[in-house]
Amino acid sequence: MVHALVPLTAALLILKIGVAALFPVFGDESYYLYWGLHPAGGYYDLPPMVGWWLAPLVNLSLNPLWVRMFNLLATVLPAFTLYEWLHPRVGKDRATGAAALFFFLPLPFLAVVSFPDVPLMVFSFFSAYLYHRAQESQRPGLPYEAFFSGVFWGCAFLSKYFAVFLLPVFVGVFVFDRGRRYRNVPAFVIGALPFVLQHLIWNRDHCWSNFVFNLITRQRVDEGTVDQTLGGFFANVLIVSAPVLLSWVFRPLERRESGPVWEREAGLRRFFFWLWAFPVLVFLVTAAFGRGQGLHWLLFLTPFFAAWVALRFPRGRFRLALSFSAVASGVTAVALMSASVFPDRLLAPLLKKRWAFEYRVLTRPEDFVDEIRAATPGVAAYFTGGYTLSSELEYLFHKAGHPTDFLVWGEGSRFGRTFDWALDAGKLRGKRIAIITPGFFFRENWEHFFSKMEVNIRNYRGVEYMLIVGEGFRATDYREEVLQPAVRKFYPPFLPGRCPLLEEVKP
Repeated sequence: MVHALVPLTAALLILKIGVAALFPVFGDESYYLYWGLHPAGGYYDLPPMVGWWLAPLVNLSLNPLWVRMFNLLATVLPAFTLYEWLHPRVGKDRATGAAALFFFLPLPFLAVVSFPDVPLMVFSFFSAYLYHRAQESQRPGLPYEAFFSGVFWGCAFLSKYFAVFLLPVFVGVFVFDRGRRYRNVPAFVIGALPFVLQHLIWNRDHCWSNFVFNLITRQRVDEGTVDQTLGGFFANVLIVSAPVLLSWVFRPLERRESGPVWEREAGLRRFFFWLWAFPVLVFLVTAAFGRGQGLHWLLFLTPFFAAWVALRFPRGRFRLALSFSAVASGVTAVALMSASVFPDRLLAPLLKKRWAFEYRVLTRPEDFVDEIRAATPGVAAYFTGGYTLSSELEYLFHKAGHPTDFLVWGEGSRFGRTFDWALDAGKLRGKRIAIITPGFFFRENWEHFFSKMEVNIRNYRGVEYMLIVGEGFRATDYREEVLQPAVRKFYPPFLPGRCPLLEEVKP
């Protein structure tokens, strides 16, 4: 099995690199690249790790393959570590198969775009790996594995709050382990504590924005009926586990392997099982209460799921799971590469209005930056109506060698309000402002913020958009009528602390 996997893995890795190089940067990925271009101690909606993850890359180059380099390593490094973890326990073939299954599963295979779940997956995996080593270690002296497990857990926590789902499993392993190593607990806490404190201190001084967004603002939105959210949950689980389930369908009666090795590793099987099953159960409960799910939420569980399958499935069924996973990843990668190479033929006909404009600009950006710059000399700032488009255009301008700050006009949405921190309306008083919109424009809502406003309907490669240029920006009116209501809506008082945005807009 090992020799057969080498050419297959090489071929799929080439496809994966091709997707990373050709697939355009758009949507929330460009928003996280904005975080990398503007490193900070935190951001509005999520902890800051994905911005820190991207900062060393985007500040050197904005080439799509380059900015996704850590994402390519994000599956390779856990795969090699998974092999090293299992090799002494279950042998070379099964350890290689576990690493390959993780690499072949479609969700981690296609995790080449930048989003917080990628660093969450990496740091969660290495935290679990070092925690298990610490529990098994008989070495006297300082428990450095437990300390670094805490460090990696802290990094996972700063990636996404889902890292807390690891803790009940870690506690369970500690409680039910007959040879408890109590010194691991303070070592783990010492490693994790600085990251938790950094996050709390930043939120205290920034309106507790992460907590307000996740615990209040996000929960106010209707995400569908219970039938819809449960349907979405089961669809996500099915997509992630489909190759493994298919192998069960084709070989349902194959006997489970047994023997000293499998009995000895029963504890490790349970560890892997609960690392992925506990979060899935939590997601099931939240879906039953009408909360929507994201497919990407399951990414950080895939290394543990692959390892559990490798330790649980008999040989024939496991080989089928590997084969189905490789085929699914290959087909999906070819489809994405085709859409990237021939975007106008495959995807453009499906997109309308705003999405048609964004897609055309992002896939054919050669002339857009020069066209906008030529039409807006002397402009002090650019605005769009939403965080996604502002992030995408800032990415394009930076990539073209013309670093330009794009901001969000008005309320925008409950997401992406990091731009509130970037907007200093006072510095724009009396300046020339440009607004780019694919058609969401109401003149009477905007023109009284300028002494003079000119609206141009333009066409870029067959798609219309509006370029509004305003003279003499009335910053005080904008702050009172637009920014103040939005800030009070999305930054309600939550806990004692500072909220500079609210301080700025007080009468």
